[in-house]
Amino acid sequence: MKLLTILLSFGFALCCDEGAQDIEAFADMESWPLYQAGDLNLRKLDSTDIRVQYEARFPDGSLASGKYVDTTMNLDVFKVFFHSKPAFWIQWSSVSNAHVADGAPAIDYLIVLQDNHQIVSRFAGQPGERTWMGSHQWVQFKPDQVVQVDIQEDGESKTKKMDTQVKFLDFAALPFYLPRLELRDGLQFRYRGFRYQDSTQVEPAIYVKGKTIFKDTSGVDHQVWEVQLTNPERSILCRFYISQSAPYFLGWDYRLLGNGKLITSMRYVKHTEF
Repeated sequence: MKLLTILLSFGFALCCDEGAQDIEAFADMESWPLYQAGDLNLRKLDSTDIRVQYEARFPDGSLASGKYVDTTMNLDVFKVFFHSKPAFWIQWSSVSNAHVADGAPAIDYLIVLQDNHQIVSRFAGQPGERTWMGSHQWVQFKPDQVVQVDIQEDGESKTKKMDTQVKFLDFAALPFYLPRLELRDGLQFRYRGFRYQDSTQVEPAIYVKGKTIFKDTSGVDHQVWEVQLTNPERSILCRFYISQSAPYFLGWDYRLLGNGKLITSMRYVKHTEF
């Protein structure tokens, strides 16, 4: 990932200058409107039971190691009910037989409500050394409280609670949230998210740069929206490539700013609608 030849061979190249230019769009982001789930109108998608496959690249260990693993990821989205409310089951999973990088989720599922995309439950498991998540993590988003249970490999668990009435949006659900928005050039806002590392609220910023052409793994061009995200510290830049028809999420390029080092990237392979 950090080597130019690797970046180009995978089809993503973001130089430091380009990243610096893009982050300038976030210069006044603290003044942007701050939304929680339900504050923005959402479109009804044509297909909501779908499996999408991606080529992905993740760090194998720490970013400092400079080691990466290519793997195959599935994104599964299905209509379900959560306490009698219509919801979406959103699941990320690594399906490659190859060694799974420490940064790649072996399984990560979220349940979000259909009407506003509010996250209500999340479970994630991770092989290797992704110590912020422990071995498994289960988070319940209740009306007045977030309950987070970290379960270690030895079976020991630790529960954290945060009293809040915020209706959180979740980063891992953005690939299926962004296509539901009425995207337009220059759209900018912050959203109320939950940071699992330290069980706190975080307010990332989103900026719609505009339409662009995205090439999938078969060399087919797709006209997509490039939607950019940065954290409050402006230390990362994630580019989402979004279509408002299936498969909706074509991929992303997620990097550290400053040195342009790749954190992770995905590129569309194929999808199946059910």
